[in-house]
Amino acid sequence: MFTQNIRNFIETGDFDTIMEFYRSTDISELIAMPAVFVPLILIVGLLAHPKTTYLGQKLMIWIPCLVWVGTTVVILKNDVISNTGPFIMGLVSFFIIIGYLIYSQLMAND
Repeated sequence: MFTQNIRNFIETGDFDTIMEFYRSTDISELIAMPAVFVPLILIVGLLAHPKTTYLGQKLMIWIPCLVWVGTTVVILKNDVISNTGPFIMGLVSFFIIIGYLIYSQLMAND
């Protein structure tokens, strides 16, 4: 059921679908979903152990960024970029990617 919902979103999801999801979803229900709860517990467990703290921190940073960029790609594929919502999402994703590239080049120079 979950994979079918993901496939359906990839095929037909647009900005209105995302806005309806944000309006209708309760945060406690969202966190209680196994697809969110299990990775969240694993990341907290990684953060709690000193040897895996670095990995947990990287996952905390990268998972939301990748979900945002992936959602933006799906919305831009299925919606019109000239609408305000998809345009802003695309702009934010652009700055996330460019910011990462600049950051990684600055860190490589050290």
